[in-house]
Amino acid sequence: MQGGDHVEDKDHNQETGELRISPEAIAVIASTAVMQVKGVSALATGRMEDLTERVGMRNPGKGLRLEIKNNTVSIDVHIIVHFGCRIPDVARSIQKTVKGAIEQMTDLHVTAVNVLVQGIDFSGTQERLISED
Repeated sequence: MQGGDHVEDKDHNQETGELRISPEAIAVIASTAVMQVKGVSALATGRMEDLTERVGMRNPGKGLRLEIKNNTVSIDVHIIVHFGCRIPDVARSIQKTVKGAIEQMTDLHVTAVNVLVQGIDFSGTQERLISED
């Protein structure tokens, strides 16, 4: 979640009381789901997120931007992919995995998972090329 995002807590009115799901909890679900997708090297960060981490503050929404309104969520996911992966396949897998995880765990409806590829990770490329010979 970046500055300027419009985010509201998810509220459930139940007979026994209230349930609130924080944007941070939703961000943790989304980031965990993203990192389970084959081909994802990392969640990409912006300059402000890098500064936050340097001063020792934990950022559960690193690489994510959430908008939560009326029991719906839309998410922008900024990623770095491994070199050699088919980017459209990785993006579709992220969309399916993130949507499924959030909807299953929170009962929120996910309206969009937008995947933005910020870079390519070449680490390990040379080792993979050598082992294929």
